[in-house]
Amino acid sequence: MSSRRPKRPLNKDAVKSANAAIWRRFPELKGRKLTMDPKDQVYRKQWMDEYLAAGGELENPDDNGSDTKVVQACEKSPPKIFKPKLIENGADIITKSALYKDCSKDIKGKINSKKFNESEQKLIAEVLDKYAALLKCKDHPLKAIGRTDRAITKNGTCVDESKTMGEWFADKGALILTDSANNTIDFKDESTQFKGTLAHEISHALMNKYDPRTCKSYSSITENPLMKEFMNAAGWSKKGTILKDKSSAPTNYAKTSPEEDLAESSMLFLYNSDALKKKSPARYKFLKKLFGD
Repeated sequence: MSSRRPKRPLNKDAVKSANAAIWRRFPELKGRKLTMDPKDQVYRKQWMDEYLAAGGELENPDDNGSDTKVVQACEKSPPKIFKPKLIENGADIITKSALYKDCSKDIKGKINSKKFNESEQKLIAEVLDKYAALLKCKDHPLKAIGRTDRAITKNGTCVDESKTMGEWFADKGALILTDSANNTIDFKDESTQFKGTLAHEISHALMNKYDPRTCKSYSSITENPLMKEFMNAAGWSKKGTILKDKSSAPTNYAKTSPEEDLAESSMLFLYNSDALKKKSPARYKFLKKLFGD
């Protein structure tokens, strides 16, 4: 049993940070309350470590108290989040989207829906947990996530192809991941690449023309306060057409637009934060504030 008791009144920010840390570190808890059961002893100790690290104070470092105070402090349930559902008709999202309405039936017929396997479902759940702070609005744009074998590219003519890893369809409120989602382009292993691809697309869904901090939608990225703040931090012009310092962009793809810059930066913040911090401290600082510690 721990002999440490937090000083009253509790540091609310430290409690919040400690809760988030143990729920993130121990996904098996699934955000549940800690109890006095012996099986929770390790979790209680970890919670106190996180609480102190976040600025919480002990009532008396020499006090031989129990874990009761700690349990009471972290019994507060995590905030409710609204996760998108996994769908099995991913091909319908692509073929019925306004983006590809002019494509022929032959091209559309080559796109096949697929189900997420158990391993992929677990990876998706992990990414969504990392986006928890941005999924608190009930009406956020991202309603569904689907899976297909291929994608469509339209550049004058419509072509079915296997290079696109994922795509966000605003008119359908859904994003699609393809068989190429785990192609190791940004990361060395397929699982991390799959998560990174999903994180990239979720960024488009939740941040292009939407501000999850205020639950408000906008008609363009230049009207979205979140995007304007990011563009300022990353060094984009107000209209988002010029990147002043291209050497600071986290990837070459990030140089193409503010939307892709934020998506790539979010991907790296979540799965290679050291690289992002080294490449662009300003982007890292912005995203750390946005996602929370």
